[in-house]
Amino acid sequence: FDLDATLPLMAVQVVLLTFILNALFFSPVGRVVEEREGYVTTSRAEAKQKLAQAERLEADLKAQLKDARLAAQKLIQEAEQDSDKLYRDALAAATADDVAQIGLKLGFEFSGDELLRVSGQRFDRVTVRKNDIPGEYN
Repeated sequence: FDLDATLPLMAVQVVLLTFILNALFFSPVGRVVEEREGYVTTSRAEAKQKLAQAERLEADLKAQLKDARLAAQKLIQEAEQDSDKLYRDALAAATADDVAQIGLKLGFEFSGDELLRVSGQRFDRVTVRKNDIPGEYN
């Protein structure tokens, strides 16, 4: 078995090639991979943060929508009650002057005589009608 300079020369070549490849190829590629990992990590963190913010906004908007619906339902219910009360008051009124008094409370100025003169006419969704009561003098 002969020992010459081939084996040490090959060992030096391998070590030298390792340093050259490390300097020219492995280090830049490693830096690019690390930068990419950092970018992916920060992107994922930002996405999680934005998702959490969107979920909070969604919850806030749902709560506002629920409150608005409840307020609208309450307003509608109050308007229906006011309308029913006004209708019952108008039906319970004995004379045209009583109906004129109800109108005055709501901001409408007319007299009982004016109301009787427009009997049979329609205004918006209201028809003015005189009820003839037997025994009443007109």
